[in-house]
Order: sequence, then structure tokens, then C-alpha cells
Amino acid sequence: MCKAIKLTAPGKEEFQKERKLFFEMISQFILTHDLS
Repeated sequence: MCKAIKLTAPGKEEFQKERKLFFEMISQFILTHDLS
């Protein structure tokens, strides 16, 4: 992820949303490709 993001109050909330979305995408990718 971009480390240049400033974690201000509003920025932090956006960051949390982005991170949640990012992890959901990773989870879906792992599930669909079954990398276990």
C-alpha cells in the first residue's frame, strides 16, 4: 500500500475502507485459486 497516505481523521477512515476492500479482494483471489 502507499505509505504516502497521511493518516488524518478523515483520511484514516478512507484508509480503513480501502484496506477492508483490499483484504476482501485477496480473500476472494485465494478462494478462487485455492493456493493452500
